Amino acid sequence: MKKLPFLAILLLLTIVVQGCKDRDDDYYVLDKNGLTYDIKSIAPQYIIDEMMNLGFPINGGNTPPTLEGTYLITPLTWLSSNIEADLPTQEYSDMTVTFYNQNNVTLSLDLDTTSGNGSVGEGSGGYIVGNGADFTTFFEIIVTNPNTGDSVNLVNAISGTVVDNGIENLYFANFMVDDHGDPYNTYIGNGKGRVFKDGDAFSEKLAGRPATTGTTTQPTALTSVASVLITL
Repeated sequence: MKKLPFLAILLLLTIVVQGCKDRDDDYYVLDKNGLTYDIKSIAPQYIIDEMMNLGFPINGGNTPPTLEGTYLITPLTWLSSNIEADLPTQEYSDMTVTFYNQNNVTLSLDLDTTSGNGSVGEGSGGYIVGNGADFTTFFEIIVTNPNTGDSVNLVNAISGTVVDNGIENLYFANFMVDDHGDPYNTYIGNGKGRVFKDGDAFSEKLAGRPATTGTTTQPTALTSVASVLITL
Protein backbone atom coordinates (compact mmCIF):
# COMPACT_ATOMS: atom_id res chain seq x y z
CA MET A 1 0.00 0.00 0.00
CA LYS A 2 1.35 3.39 -0.97
CA LYS A 3 2.04 5.65 2.01
CA LEU A 4 1.26 9.36 2.08
CA PRO A 5 4.28 11.59 2.60
CA PHE A 6 4.50 13.10 6.08
CA LEU A 7 3.97 16.65 4.80
CA ALA A 8 0.80 15.62 2.94
CA ILE A 9 -0.62 14.06 6.12
CA LEU A 10 0.25 17.17 8.11
CA LEU A 11 -1.42 19.41 5.52
CA LEU A 12 -4.56 17.23 5.53
CA LEU A 13 -4.80 17.40 9.35
CA THR A 14 -4.36 21.17 9.25
CA ILE A 15 -7.23 21.55 6.77
CA VAL A 16 -9.53 19.35 8.92
CA VAL A 17 -8.69 21.21 12.14
CA GLN A 18 -9.07 24.59 10.47
CA GLY A 19 -12.45 23.58 9.05
CA CYS A 20 -13.71 22.60 12.51
CA LYS A 21 -12.37 25.83 13.95
CA ASP A 22 -14.17 27.91 11.32
CA ARG A 23 -17.45 26.16 11.98
CA ASP A 24 -17.14 26.67 15.73
CA ASP A 25 -16.16 30.32 15.28
CA ASP A 26 -19.43 30.99 13.44
CA TYR A 27 -21.31 30.55 16.71
CA TYR A 28 -19.30 33.31 18.36
CA VAL A 29 -19.52 36.03 15.70
CA LEU A 30 -21.79 38.73 17.13
CA ASP A 31 -23.49 41.77 15.63
CA LYS A 32 -23.61 45.25 17.19
CA ASN A 33 -26.25 44.10 19.70
CA GLY A 34 -24.28 41.02 20.69
CA LEU A 35 -26.53 38.63 18.75
CA THR A 36 -25.50 35.62 16.66
CA TYR A 37 -26.20 34.97 13.00
CA ASP A 38 -28.55 32.15 14.03
CA ILE A 39 -30.70 34.62 15.96
CA LYS A 40 -30.71 37.11 13.09
CA SER A 41 -31.95 34.35 10.78
CA ILE A 42 -35.23 34.14 12.75
CA ALA A 43 -35.43 37.73 14.04
CA PRO A 44 -34.73 40.35 11.33
CA GLN A 45 -33.05 43.58 12.41
CA TYR A 46 -36.24 45.63 12.12
CA ILE A 47 -37.91 43.24 14.61
CA ILE A 48 -34.96 43.60 17.00
CA ASP A 49 -35.21 47.39 16.68
CA GLU A 50 -38.95 47.34 17.43
CA MET A 51 -38.41 45.16 20.50
CA MET A 52 -35.79 47.53 21.87
CA ASN A 53 -37.91 50.61 21.07
CA LEU A 54 -40.71 49.08 23.14
CA GLY A 55 -38.46 48.54 26.14
CA PHE A 56 -37.27 44.97 25.65
CA PRO A 57 -33.62 44.70 26.83
CA ILE A 58 -31.06 42.80 24.74
CA ASN A 59 -28.33 41.09 26.77
CA GLY A 60 -25.86 40.12 24.07
CA GLY A 61 -22.66 38.12 24.32
CA ASN A 62 -21.30 34.64 23.81
CA THR A 63 -20.88 33.67 27.48
CA PRO A 64 -24.47 33.24 28.73
CA PRO A 65 -25.32 31.82 32.16
CA THR A 66 -26.73 28.34 32.67
CA LEU A 67 -30.46 28.80 32.34
CA GLU A 68 -31.88 25.28 32.49
CA GLY A 69 -34.89 24.90 34.75
CA THR A 70 -38.54 25.88 35.13
CA TYR A 71 -39.57 29.41 36.10
CA LEU A 72 -42.93 30.92 37.08
CA ILE A 73 -43.80 34.29 35.52
CA THR A 74 -46.43 35.92 37.73
CA PRO A 75 -48.02 38.31 37.24
CA LEU A 76 -47.40 38.38 33.48
CA THR A 77 -47.79 42.11 32.91
CA TRP A 78 -48.27 44.05 29.67
CA LEU A 79 -45.47 46.60 29.24
CA SER A 80 -45.81 48.04 25.73
CA SER A 81 -47.03 47.39 22.20
CA ASN A 82 -46.98 48.80 18.68
CA ILE A 83 -50.51 47.48 18.05
CA GLU A 84 -52.98 50.35 17.87
CA ALA A 85 -55.90 48.49 19.45
CA ASP A 86 -54.01 47.36 22.55
CA LEU A 87 -55.05 48.64 25.98
CA PRO A 88 -52.66 48.72 28.97
CA THR A 89 -55.48 47.48 31.22
CA GLN A 90 -55.62 44.06 29.54
CA GLU A 91 -54.82 41.13 31.83
CA TYR A 92 -52.93 37.96 30.91
CA SER A 93 -52.58 34.46 32.32
CA ASP A 94 -49.51 33.61 34.34
CA MET A 95 -47.10 31.25 32.62
CA THR A 96 -44.20 28.93 33.31
CA VAL A 97 -41.20 28.48 31.02
CA THR A 98 -38.84 25.52 31.04
CA PHE A 99 -35.42 25.82 29.42
CA TYR A 100 -33.47 22.64 28.66
CA ASN A 101 -30.84 21.13 26.34
CA GLN A 102 -28.70 24.27 26.66
CA ASN A 103 -25.51 24.05 24.60
CA ASN A 104 -22.99 26.84 25.13
CA VAL A 105 -20.94 25.76 22.11
CA THR A 106 -23.78 26.23 19.63
CA LEU A 107 -25.48 28.83 21.89
CA SER A 108 -28.75 26.93 21.57
CA LEU A 109 -31.46 25.60 23.88
CA ASP A 110 -35.05 24.32 23.93
CA LEU A 111 -38.17 25.75 25.54
CA ASP A 112 -41.44 24.35 26.90
CA THR A 113 -44.22 26.64 28.11
CA THR A 114 -47.42 26.25 30.10
CA SER A 115 -50.11 28.85 30.79
CA GLY A 116 -52.72 29.21 33.50
CA ASN A 117 -55.38 29.03 30.79
CA GLY A 118 -54.19 25.55 29.80
CA SER A 119 -52.18 26.37 26.67
CA VAL A 120 -49.02 24.30 26.27
CA GLY A 121 -46.06 24.64 23.93
CA GLU A 122 -43.42 21.91 23.74
CA GLY A 123 -39.97 21.47 22.28
CA SER A 124 -39.40 24.81 20.61
CA GLY A 125 -35.73 25.09 19.57
CA GLY A 126 -33.99 28.43 19.99
CA TYR A 127 -30.82 30.33 20.73
CA ILE A 128 -29.23 32.04 23.73
CA VAL A 129 -26.76 34.87 24.17
CA GLY A 130 -25.58 36.73 27.24
CA ASN A 131 -22.75 37.59 29.54
CA GLY A 132 -22.29 36.80 33.21
CA ALA A 133 -25.74 36.40 34.78
CA ASP A 134 -27.57 38.33 32.04
CA PHE A 135 -29.13 36.50 29.08
CA THR A 136 -31.49 36.82 26.12
CA THR A 137 -33.13 33.90 24.30
CA PHE A 138 -34.89 33.81 20.93
CA PHE A 139 -37.30 31.17 19.64
CA GLU A 140 -38.95 30.82 16.24
CA ILE A 141 -42.59 29.78 16.67
CA ILE A 142 -44.70 28.47 13.78
CA VAL A 143 -48.41 28.57 14.58
CA THR A 144 -51.01 26.82 12.41
CA ASN A 145 -54.70 27.63 12.68
CA PRO A 146 -56.46 24.25 13.02
CA ASN A 147 -59.64 25.66 11.47
CA THR A 148 -58.19 27.22 8.33
CA GLY A 149 -54.80 25.52 7.97
CA ASP A 150 -52.93 28.81 7.46
CA SER A 151 -49.65 29.31 9.33
CA VAL A 152 -47.67 32.25 10.65
CA ASN A 153 -44.07 32.70 11.77
CA LEU A 154 -43.42 34.43 15.09
CA VAL A 155 -40.39 35.16 17.18
CA ASN A 156 -40.49 35.07 20.97
CA ALA A 157 -37.69 36.48 23.12
CA ILE A 158 -36.98 36.32 26.84
CA SER A 159 -34.43 38.41 28.73
CA GLY A 160 -33.43 38.51 32.37
CA THR A 161 -30.77 38.01 35.00
CA VAL A 162 -30.17 34.62 36.63
CA VAL A 163 -30.03 34.77 40.44
CA ASP A 164 -30.34 32.24 43.25
CA ASN A 165 -33.70 30.46 42.98
CA GLY A 166 -34.94 32.37 39.95
CA ILE A 167 -34.67 35.11 37.35
CA GLU A 168 -34.81 38.82 38.08
CA ASN A 169 -36.27 41.41 35.70
CA LEU A 170 -37.67 38.91 33.22
CA TYR A 171 -39.05 40.37 29.98
CA PHE A 172 -41.00 38.49 27.32
CA ALA A 173 -41.50 39.73 23.74
CA ASN A 174 -43.79 38.28 21.08
CA PHE A 175 -43.62 39.57 17.47
CA MET A 176 -45.03 38.60 14.10
CA VAL A 177 -42.31 37.98 11.52
CA ASP A 178 -44.38 36.65 8.59
CA ASP A 179 -48.17 36.31 8.53
CA HIS A 180 -48.02 34.85 4.98
CA GLY A 181 -50.60 37.33 3.74
CA ASP A 182 -53.09 36.59 6.56
CA PRO A 183 -55.89 35.63 4.13
CA TYR A 184 -58.56 35.58 6.86
CA ASN A 185 -57.44 38.83 8.55
CA THR A 186 -56.93 36.95 11.81
CA TYR A 187 -53.51 37.95 13.08
CA ILE A 188 -51.49 40.98 14.07
CA GLY A 189 -49.46 42.41 11.18
CA ASN A 190 -45.84 41.78 10.27
CA GLY A 191 -43.53 43.67 12.61
CA LYS A 192 -46.27 44.07 15.21
CA GLY A 193 -45.86 42.73 18.69
CA ARG A 194 -46.04 43.09 22.44
CA VAL A 195 -43.57 43.24 25.31
CA PHE A 196 -44.42 41.82 28.73
CA LYS A 197 -42.58 41.58 32.03
CA ASP A 198 -42.86 39.74 35.32
CA GLY A 199 -44.77 42.30 37.35
CA ASP A 200 -42.91 41.72 40.63
CA ALA A 201 -39.50 41.54 38.88
CA PHE A 202 -38.81 38.01 40.16
CA SER A 203 -39.59 34.72 38.42
CA GLU A 204 -39.28 31.88 40.91
CA LYS A 205 -37.45 28.71 39.91
CA LEU A 206 -39.69 25.66 40.33
CA ALA A 207 -38.92 21.99 40.75
CA GLY A 208 -39.62 19.73 37.78
CA ARG A 209 -41.60 20.58 34.66
CA PRO A 210 -44.14 23.42 34.32
CA ALA A 211 -47.26 23.48 36.45
CA THR A 212 -50.32 25.49 35.46
CA THR A 213 -51.63 28.28 37.65
CA GLY A 214 -55.17 29.60 37.74
CA THR A 215 -55.26 33.31 36.95
CA THR A 216 -56.97 35.84 34.75
CA THR A 217 -57.86 34.92 31.19
CA GLN A 218 -57.57 36.39 27.72
CA PRO A 219 -57.97 34.79 24.27
CA THR A 220 -55.97 31.56 24.15
CA ALA A 221 -53.10 31.22 21.68
CA LEU A 222 -53.84 28.82 18.84
CA THR A 223 -51.23 26.19 19.67
CA SER A 224 -48.85 27.56 22.27
CA VAL A 225 -48.65 30.00 25.14
CA ALA A 226 -45.40 31.14 23.52
CA SER A 227 -47.60 32.86 20.92
CA VAL A 228 -49.52 34.97 23.45
CA LEU A 229 -52.27 36.98 21.76
CA ILE A 230 -51.13 36.90 18.16
CA THR A 231 -54.69 37.52 17.04
CA LEU A 232 -56.08 40.99 16.42
